[in-house]
Amino acid sequence: MQVIPTSRLYPATSAQLISAQTAYGFLGQPFSLAVGTSNAATRFTATPLPPGLSFNPTNGLLSGTPLLAGNFQIFLTASNSLAVSGSGLALTIYNTGSSLIREV
Repeated sequence: MQVIPTSRLYPATSAQLISAQTAYGFLGQPFSLAVGTSNAATRFTATPLPPGLSFNPTNGLLSGTPLLAGNFQIFLTASNSLAVSGSGLALTIYNTGSSLIREV
């Protein structure tokens, strides 16, 4: 008889996204958002990206300077050797004109 360890039946170390579901940025201003996970993720994806932003698939960092104002829906994934987890991010980029401050 072979005994299967509980960790093989119920993997507790699969990557789970725990990032915010909404984020805000400003046109022409530096933006940065780190994708969070509940367990160690080894690969991340984000698509589609607004103009001016880039995404690091190794550490899950969304960053850059937005070139277009508007509402963007970005699909995020995080994965490790056990599983893939996905979630949506609603990103709003505001155009504040020449002002650095805007009430949200």
